[in-house]
Amino acid sequence: MEAKKTKTGKWTCCAYYKDADGIIRRPRFTSDRKKDAERMAEACSLEHKDDYILAKRGKLPITFMDAGKSYIKNRELVLSPSTLVGYQNMLNRAYEMIADQNIYDLTQEQVQSLVNLWTANGCTPKTVRNQHGFLAAVLTSYRPDFVLHTHLPRAIRKDLYTPTDHDIKKLLAAIKDTRMEIPVLLAATGSLRRSEICALDAADVGDGFVHVNKALVWSPSKEWVLKTTKTEAGTRVTYIPKEITDRIHQLVPEGRVVRMNPSTITPAFSKTLERAGLPHFRFHALRSYYASILHALGVPDKYIMQWGGWHDEHTLQTHYQKAMPDKVPDMAKIGIDHFQELL
Repeated sequence: MEAKKTKTGKWTCCAYYKDADGIIRRPRFTSDRKKDAERMAEACSLEHKDDYILAKRGKLPITFMDAGKSYIKNRELVLSPSTLVGYQNMLNRAYEMIADQNIYDLTQEQVQSLVNLWTANGCTPKTVRNQHGFLAAVLTSYRPDFVLHTHLPRAIRKDLYTPTDHDIKKLLAAIKDTRMEIPVLLAATGSLRRSEICALDAADVGDGFVHVNKALVWSPSKEWVLKTTKTEAGTRVTYIPKEITDRIHQLVPEGRVVRMNPSTITPAFSKTLERAGLPHFRFHALRSYYASILHALGVPDKYIMQWGGWHDEHTLQTHYQKAMPDKVPDMAKIGIDHFQELL
């Protein structure tokens, strides 16, 4: 490729290559010197000479950062907003070491070094596993034949506190006529998540049951939005004492049942525990209480999973073991009778 002199006295030279879509490209480079124009055009042609071939093979060079952004963008319509926010946060903070690396040049050794760095910097085993999981998902999208065999830190099992009946009685006394009354009652006796409680509408509350069908979550656009439940199993009907549904109808005849969002429930709950003189435990521990007490009362786990919105691999593998519709009222009454006694 030879440069040509323009009317202005400068030199111009065209590169030549076929892009990833098979379209001929001839970008023009201009310089005061002939050799500089030719050198820039030649460098461009060499840089892109294999684009079309690599694209056909599915191996067009792409940095890990760009691959991660593309992975997230391609899943905006199928992943929950909170999951998207989590992925974006990880992409922004955790992969600086390989951000500009061609994803097709990444090696197992580099991935292991990155994991070692996370661990050395104080990341918890759970955080390391989450960040490695996202990295592996991105790699799998572009390099399905590249199987990672990374050594990850051993998971630490946390012994989280689960409240007892005695704790719940004290808590129920402390929340009476406060803004935390409905959230605690729904979580402890119906196993609703914070996001589900904040999204609940008065129309979803029946006589002795609640229809859970949506959640209030933080979106990538940095605002609270209503969406479907966290999982398919999360859309469900859960049974609670009629005294509670009557109380909800009395306090909130229409509209959203709770005028809070998940991030405000957490600190408000901590203050409630302090006021009640109870040991600190997470709001989410009320779901653990629900599952534990119903199991102790003899309710089969498949019913607890159905009402609480839990879904795991074991359930998937045994999908024929479903709750019998004609047994639901009898099983629900066991839990309702217990909660009525507490109330």
